Amino acid sequence: EYREAGVQLTIVVNPQTRTLMLFRADGSLRRLYATDHLADEPALPGLSVAVAELFPVLSSATRA
Repeated sequence: EYREAGVQLTIVVNPQTRTLMLFRADGSLRRLYATDHLADEPALPGLSVAVAELFPVLSSATRA
């Protein structure tokens, strides 16, 4: 449905695994881990961010 509407990039965020799944309109996909950097995506010109920055730092008290 999103592709039919012209969406060029869909990003699925998984906070439990601290990963991003990028689904592109051309059918390709890419998994990014907390140690990766999200950059150079044609659908997001100028965006450059460390994946780890998208997830809050959890203290040992909040990890379960």
